[in-house]
Amino acid sequence: LVVLPILGAVPDSMIILFSGMGDDAQEKLNVGVGALAGSTVMLLTIPWFLVILFGRVDLDENGRGSYKSKNKNVNFPGLYPLMSTGINVTGLVPKSGKMMIITALSNLIIQIPAVVLGCGFSDTVCHAGGERYWALAAMILCIIGFVGYIWYCTIVAGSEETA
Repeated sequence: LVVLPILGAVPDSMIILFSGMGDDAQEKLNVGVGALAGSTVMLLTIPWFLVILFGRVDLDENGRGSYKSKNKNVNFPGLYPLMSTGINVTGLVPKSGKMMIITALSNLIIQIPAVVLGCGFSDTVCHAGGERYWALAAMILCIIGFVGYIWYCTIVAGSEETA
């Protein structure tokens, strides 16, 4: 459970690092960050959609998935109505969603100064001088958030093993 976030973060970090090297680094970095954002959105949405689509079961009277019923949704899920099938989620899902939102807020540390500086889109010297310490603070906060997330995953994995 702890290895997966690290394996996901290392290639992402390398994409950003190597896309910022060489001539015209800013333009290459923009492409690298855009590719990273697109792949992250894809990795969050496509597996989630497929899990829900193929993991659906019939819902009981209370709207909860009845995994123990004999009439399980074992055929192709597209043949079943969406309103009478579904999945159950544990309390870990909302907690993970809140954690994602909190860690995403660390982007505001660099975005707000970038907007306030008002240097213009192409004035990289102005941006570099005004955002230097904000970028450092954002990086430190992101590292702390990542280490905290790994610690949280370790705690959750330990509690699931003992349960």
